[in-house]
Amino acid sequence: MSEIADYQKMNEIRDRVSSIVSDPAPAEALKPWYGQWCKRPTFNDDYLPTFNRPNVKLVDTKGKGIERVTENAVVVDGVEYAVDCLIFATGFEVGTAYTRRAEFEVYGRGGLSLSDYWGEWDEDPLRLPEPRLSELLPYGSHPDRPRTELHLHAGRAGHSHRPCHHGGEAREGKSVEPTPEAEGEWVKRVTGPTFMSAYQDVCTPGYYNGEGKRERTGLLEASDPDGAVRFYEMLARWREQGDLEGLIVE
Repeated sequence: MSEIADYQKMNEIRDRVSSIVSDPAPAEALKPWYGQWCKRPTFNDDYLPTFNRPNVKLVDTKGKGIERVTENAVVVDGVEYAVDCLIFATGFEVGTAYTRRAEFEVYGRGGLSLSDYWGEWDEDPLRLPEPRLSELLPYGSHPDRPRTELHLHAGRAGHSHRPCHHGGEAREGKSVEPTPEAEGEWVKRVTGPTFMSAYQDVCTPGYYNGEGKRERTGLLEASDPDGAVRFYEMLARWREQGDLEGLIVE
């Protein structure tokens, strides 16, 4: 039923392309042939009508990209297309090093950097590391997260640090961090197959699935396997327990 619904929705989108773009050749090339959750959808009322203008030509590289750029042209499949201006539409950064996006490095005990720490996890995700830095794992680091999601993450972080601060006064704790065992279990959980894995396996390459490399580098490749609703329900149960299970207060 899910596959049928997905196909029906994408058929609607493909039909819309045909209804707006008058020339059948560019219309066919503009049709998306992948599942609706394989790419981030974009919306602009002027995009498709643009291809009906006499001074606009769609050049289909058939997924291979351009061959080269000359002094005054772009070459695709052996054909030179003269241009006055070339715009590099590179999009936004996803999956680049956090130090590049944040413009600073974070160091933990013994001078260990967060970059090196994550690198060690990539080499052996089942190893129990020391010292620990996992409170900085990027569970909500993406700048386009909805406010509700950031609010829920902030609530979890605030609850975790309650043993250290209350009403502005220090309490019995000076630091809060996860146990190595809890951290190991969590990394195994979020780097394993998710409810979207099978779907993403047949998607065209994109940043959702690590450009199709299946190396846990895509946006959906470090997610709770049961999805957002179950994830927040789990956090609520953990807070209700009140014992800060999995954390060390020192």
